[in-house]
Amino acid sequence: DGGASGLIIIEDDDADELIKATIWNDIPRMAKCVDYDQESDEGLEICDIDGRASETGKTALMIATELGKMEAAKWLLDNGADVALYENEGWNTAVHYAVVNNRTDILKWIVEAVTAARVDGDWYCPLSTHNRAGDTPLHLAVTSSRKGLKLAKILVDGGARVDAMNREGKKPVHLAEAVTRQRTRLAGTATVQSLQPARPLLK
Repeated sequence: DGGASGLIIIEDDDADELIKATIWNDIPRMAKCVDYDQESDEGLEICDIDGRASETGKTALMIATELGKMEAAKWLLDNGADVALYENEGWNTAVHYAVVNNRTDILKWIVEAVTAARVDGDWYCPLSTHNRAGDTPLHLAVTSSRKGLKLAKILVDGGARVDAMNREGKKPVHLAEAVTRQRTRLAGTATVQSLQPARPLLK
């Protein structure tokens, strides 16, 4: 479950202990960081599971997703990390990071967490939030050069809205059609892709 991402450098003096433990995939230390009932070890800061890196405003879940820290991401999701938060600049959520970094396994876990927390009749779906550029994760998935169709299917099966429009008034299917036409011209072969949800979409 690969994907390229930028290196995140955090100064030790400023870094949240949970963020550092996440980068090292250190699950026992992550657990201690958010355990408010235990006596803090010397030098170990007790912190919120959705605490943010001081420079970027990214949560531990965003960083685990971006860097492909599988065990850390799974632990964070299992322990209630919020998938809908944005970093400081409001560009992306953990869902966006999963898509742009081709983290199919982490995206599946995110969908499972969203599904488990969903309340009947709730119109809000974290899988369909817009980033600062105006794109939902599904918009990004259908234009991805790697694993795009697989990522899109995970999102749609999880209830992501296929009718969500970006800032240019385009739905994901419009972008998918444009990408297919472009790839067809480049490859000289016709490819037809469709997004069919495995279960009813959120209204």
